Parts: sequence; C-alpha cells; structure tokens
Amino acid sequence: MRGRAHHPAGDLPDDDPVGFLTEAIFEGHETVAPPAGLPRARSTRLDLFPPSAVDGPRAPASIQPPSPSAPAAAGAAPIARVPVAPAAPPYQPFYGLDEAPFALSSDPRFFYPSASADHVLNALLEAVHAAEGLIVVTGESGIGKTTVCRTAARDLDRRTVQSLVVEPPQSIDELLQIVLVDFGVVSRRDLVRRTRIERSALTATLGSFVNTLAAVQANALIVVDEAHRLPQDDLRALADVAAALDSPRLQVVLAGEPALLAMVNAAGWRTRRGGAGLRLELHPLAADEVAGYVNHRLHAVDRAARVEFSPAACARLHQVSRGVPREINRLCDRALVLGAALSASTIDRALVDRAAGELNLAIPPEASPRTFERRAVTALVLIALMFAGAAAAAWVFRDAATRALSRWLRPAAISALPADNVPAPPVV
Repeated sequence: MRGRAHHPAGDLPDDDPVGFLTEAIFEGHETVAPPAGLPRARSTRLDLFPPSAVDGPRAPASIQPPSPSAPAAAGAAPIARVPVAPAAPPYQPFYGLDEAPFALSSDPRFFYPSASADHVLNALLEAVHAAEGLIVVTGESGIGKTTVCRTAARDLDRRTVQSLVVEPPQSIDELLQIVLVDFGVVSRRDLVRRTRIERSALTATLGSFVNTLAAVQANALIVVDEAHRLPQDDLRALADVAAALDSPRLQVVLAGEPALLAMVNAAGWRTRRGGAGLRLELHPLAADEVAGYVNHRLHAVDRAARVEFSPAACARLHQVSRGVPREINRLCDRALVLGAALSASTIDRALVDRAAGELNLAIPPEASPRTFERRAVTALVLIALMFAGAAAAAWVFRDAATRALSRWLRPAAISALPADNVPAPPVV
C-alpha cells in the first residue's frame, strides 16, 4: 500500500480509504464494535479500541472539532491550517518551466542517485524487507534525508502499510494517533471525539493491527523524520512501545541529524535480534556529482528547459554549498532569478557568485595560476634555506664532525688490513 506523508490529523479527510490491504485483512473477520456513541467505521477501517480500554467515567467530547483559536484538548488530534501555495518564481516563463526545479521539495521525482544516496536507499529497502526492526538514517541538515525516506516509501510494495511522520509530534501519544490514522485503523473523527486516550490503549490497538498483518504476509512501516527534535523521553517511550509490541511485522525508521545516534543509544533501543538496528549515514554530493544533480532537477520538471549551468558554475556550486543539496537548490534558484533578469541562457560562475552574495553565503577564495606559481616559488625557497642551514651547521661543527667521522671509519680501516700484516701472537 502506498503510504501517505503525514499532515496533522485534522487535515485528513474522514472518508479517505485505506486500500486493498486493510480490506483483505478483515474480509470475513469480525471487528470489535466501536465504543458507545461513536459511529462504526467504514469497511475499509478497523475499530480495534476495546470498550473497556477507551470508555471511562469521562463523557465523550463534542463531535465538533475545537476552534482553531482555542487550545486543543489533551489527546485530541490537532486541527491543521490550510497551507498557502508559494508564488511561482519569476524565471519560470522565461526559461519555459512549468514549475520551479530547485524548490525545497522532498518529492521522490527529485531524488538523485548519488553514490551516498543510492547506497542509503538500497540499504534502507533491504533492511525493511529483512525485518531489521530499527533503521537510523542520519545526515546534516539539508542533506536529503526526507527525500530518501519518501523514495523508499514509494519503492516499497503494496504489502507494506506506511506512516511517514514529517514533523515531530508534540508527544508520543500524538505520534501513536498519527500512525493509527495513517494505517487506517481509526478515523480522525474517532480521535477528535475523545478528549483523552490512554497510551496503553493506543499501544494495544497498534499491536492488534500489526498482529493481523501476518495473515496476508504484510508489514507496517513507521518513518519519523526530524527525529532528533523529539524529546529524549518521547524517544525512550517509542522504544518501549516497539519493545512491547515485539513484532517482526513492525519496522521503524528514524531520520535526523547526527545527534540522533547518541539519543537512540541513550534510549536503550534494542531490536528483536538483540542489536541496536541498522545505522546509515548520508553524505554530501561529491564535486563530480553536482552537474548531474543540477541537470536531474531541471529535467525532472521539463526535459526541454531553455537553460543550462556551465561546468565552472557547477564547480562553484560545490565550493559554496560543500555539496549539501539544500544549499545547491537555494543557489540555483537565486541564480535563475538573476539569469532571467539578464536574459542569460547559461548560468555561469559569475551568476553563482552573485547568488551566493545575495544569500549571504561565504564564497571561498579561488586559487588562480599565479597563486600556484607563488606557492611553488615559496616551496623552492624553503628547500634552499634548509640546505643552506645544513651547510652552515656542518661548517660550524666541522672539527667535531671530522673526529666523529674518523672514529666511525677506523674499525673499517683496521678490518681491511691484509692478513700477513697482522702481528703473530707471542709463543709461550
């Protein structure tokens, strides 16, 4: 089943179907009746909340969601605000582009198989299929972790139900609710109607769903992006939930900055295999990969784009960005704005430098041929001074050096004498 990138639960439609997998799991099976006062979910959803676990002395909350201006009740799903689409950059008409090729998007279309990204993607897919349990993907900010995770979600088969949580939730309970909605276990309306659901009920419900996946040889995948922003207590609680479920059908991917590794170790996360799971690190683009990356982004939106980046511009992009894709995207987007203003069909190094200046990015000094000449002359002068110093030292200490040399050569001279010149031993 294709996973959905997480939006806050309030942004999910109530009638969003789960797909063939949930239907196949529960075809011919009896589902648990929903708690009193809540409508039964459609056939494509599951109602696994036990009445004893959910029902309590507190009366159900109103079916109407809370006002956006009012604080959300504890345990209630947040209400999303409608995002405003950004305006199209001014260079699109000039270069004949239908969309911005260097927008800060994690769309799998923009995945570029650099040596590092391709390795991480393949290892991630293999680990999910091998039921590794926990996979940790780390890399510096803007390196492309979200794009790799989305690409992996796209490439998985339909027997893997997925929940991709892009923004860290406010609590582990909210994370579990997001996962249950994404898996199609409960609807958003069910969660909004309840002011509070105990974590034990959420965990038990998730465990019941995961256990049913064995009937159709399916798996569940939870991807938490920006996981380094989770509080340490929430990360430890998530580890406890995974340990409580203890199912080979559940895989967890945590993606974040390098500090995440220490956080996972501190949380004491252990997989069913007894280890700490798989660790993958995403590295920046190499210098010879930048041109391919830029062309890939351009062709992803329009194969007939009327613009190109010169080799010198791509070399400069790598110098300024250090190979970080997000910085390359920012530079390229700004350089296209400047290029369109000048009616330039080729983005050269000068435009990249101007873009870096407007973005307040440090421009490294460029080594010119004269710089290399100066460095070579400096090296020759140092070598000459070294030999001159050695000669001066030999002159100052010439007497001591002569005596040392004589003592060193004397045994060799004695051993080289003819045998008949050696005096015979005295006769006793």
